Amino acid sequence: MGSFGNFFFDSDGQRLFLTAPDNGTFTEIKLDTFTQGRFVRKSKIQGLAYSSPIYKLFVSDSDGIVTIYDGRTFSVSATTDFGRKTGTIQIDEGRLSALVAYGTGDGATLGDMNIISLAKKSDASLELGGEAVSLVVTTNHTHVFANIPRRNAVAKINSVVAGGDGSYELWRLPNDFSENYVLTFVPTKQIFLVGTRSPASILLMNATNGEVLETLETVENVTEIAYDEKLDRIYAVGDTTLTTYFRDQYDLWTRAPDVDLKTESTAAIWVSQYNRLFVAVSGDTPMIKVFRPNSEN
Repeated sequence: MGSFGNFFFDSDGQRLFLTAPDNGTFTEIKLDTFTQGRFVRKSKIQGLAYSSPIYKLFVSDSDGIVTIYDGRTFSVSATTDFGRKTGTIQIDEGRLSALVAYGTGDGATLGDMNIISLAKKSDASLELGGEAVSLVVTTNHTHVFANIPRRNAVAKINSVVAGGDGSYELWRLPNDFSENYVLTFVPTKQIFLVGTRSPASILLMNATNGEVLETLETVENVTEIAYDEKLDRIYAVGDTTLTTYFRDQYDLWTRAPDVDLKTESTAAIWVSQYNRLFVAVSGDTPMIKVFRPNSEN
């Protein structure tokens, strides 16, 4: 059994979607009964995102195709060809757009498609010089942030979707940090949690100017970082380990004892409505492990 790719939470439908790129599948998980729902085969699958208001599921693949599924029946509604490998997808529902990272190397691009007409906007592509492995849309829809490991940087993009000119500035990581594959936004604190693999770290980055405020050592090969607003905690998953950081009596980030997941974890998601951390682990018996934090550190 291959590794898992990424989770996506549908708050309206109270379900999770989980991709498994090595097997060319994605699965629906119903959270009310915690049972597997629909199981869909999609060869060369890369990224997945869902728009609840229009019941549309957007799935990218390495052939450059974004396939749009009806979120209720899982029938194919449309396909859009970007011409090059498509990867990360992020929905900007306020602007009725799906942002799609496509292409590789110097030609890596951020494209845009209308989620109503399901057509690519040919005039809204942006050359980034490296594949965007994470995308974050600000709550006011004026900027898009892209995590670009090839450039050891986070790009702050003036969103074309919001009427901007598509220009961007690069917030480069400190010289000793690279392989930034994880980007998590914490709106209440206006910071990004940037996960790097060399060295294994979490960088707390100011979301206004890109300044690195603090650095935490973390798990090897970090695949996901989540923030628990209620308990003010950071969870990081990588390799076979789950790590938690909490605020100590001096208001400093402190690392709690690690949790051994036994097998490799490649996807995780924090769902605040359920107060649960869902971690997908591979190995001989692939499964989803569910963690419920308590107030004790």
